[in-house]
Amino acid sequence: MEILTTQETASYLKISERTLAYYRANGGGPAHSRIFTGGRGVRYRRADLDAWVSEHVVNGERAA
Repeated sequence: MEILTTQETASYLKISERTLAYYRANGGGPAHSRIFTGGRGVRYRRADLDAWVSEHVVNGERAA
């Protein structure tokens, strides 16, 4: 099981750390865990990230 920091997760998903913080505060983002390690204790499992991306795939035709 691979565990990623917020910085690693943002890089993996190609989004900002600020966006991840927004998701954590407002819901709708990938599952995460809080592990208290000097205030930087948010961690993400790569499997959860892959599942979250898969859940948000949009299948449909592009509007012309």
